[in-house]
Amino acid sequence: MLAPDVFPFLKNLKENNNREWFKTNKNEHDEARNSVVHLSSQLFDTLNNENQLDKQKVFRIYRDVRFSKNKTPYKTHFGVSFHRQKPSFRGGYYLHIEPGASFIGAGFWGPNKDDLFRIRKEIEMDHDCFSQMVNQAELLKNWGAMQGEQLKTAPKGFEKDSPGIEHLRFKQFIFIKNINDDQLFDASFGSWMTNQFKTIKPFLNYMGEVLNPTPENEDNMGEFVECVQGIGEASKYLNFPVVSGNVSFYNQTKDVGIKPTPSIGGVGLIKDYKKMITMELKEIDNLILVIGKTEGHIDQSLFARTILDEKNGPP
Repeated sequence: MLAPDVFPFLKNLKENNNREWFKTNKNEHDEARNSVVHLSSQLFDTLNNENQLDKQKVFRIYRDVRFSKNKTPYKTHFGVSFHRQKPSFRGGYYLHIEPGASFIGAGFWGPNKDDLFRIRKEIEMDHDCFSQMVNQAELLKNWGAMQGEQLKTAPKGFEKDSPGIEHLRFKQFIFIKNINDDQLFDASFGSWMTNQFKTIKPFLNYMGEVLNPTPENEDNMGEFVECVQGIGEASKYLNFPVVSGNVSFYNQTKDVGIKPTPSIGGVGLIKDYKKMITMELKEIDNLILVIGKTEGHIDQSLFARTILDEKNGPP
């Protein structure tokens, strides 16, 4: 819980934002900052149980005025950041403490050049998925629409009519939720923050998979390597020329994992094309032999049935 003397100090600083006043009242600053540091440690312990945090940081109150028209030397707020454990977990959380203007934030404030490009390529290739993630009902209810600095036109390397251009222009991918002053001084504030961050974790985890599309444990990578080796040995034995291959780790998640599934493509000559066997039915009234119950999902994936309990698709 935040100490009651933090807001009075920040209000006085806003009215007396000069070095002389600050020097005279440095002890008040130190006491207020210590209270924020103590709060950040409490919040870290509370949030870390479910948010895979690495560290927290309380920002200095001194402003960098070298390139700013505003030359006041001090910030009139305290800021606290919470970093997630890289590389498996990406994104972060932020707490802004300012009388009448406090808020929490989450997402990606300043992705580097490579991360930003990878995010944009994912948006271009699968915009429907990205749009679903940022427009989840629970996310919009608790946080509102995604915010962040945007370009006025398409980013370099992307067309103006690229799929998802409305999201491709984003340079930041953040969500912000305002906080009432009284909430900061409530003993249940940590629990409240935890509940808020629960609703945004699916978005952060999705972005983590985009930026770090690898298995989350060594066992999965070992199984994948052995699988590829087996495919190679079988191809050599059958004298089967492999010309391409693909594998996706994007569906590997912390709680329920879809094992990496490699697929290969090859070429070859068929002596008599009339003897080819393909997946399509050739003639009207061809029969299909189905063993076991279809339950209305003959073409539904095994993952959808067993993990998501979805039983749709044509009967």
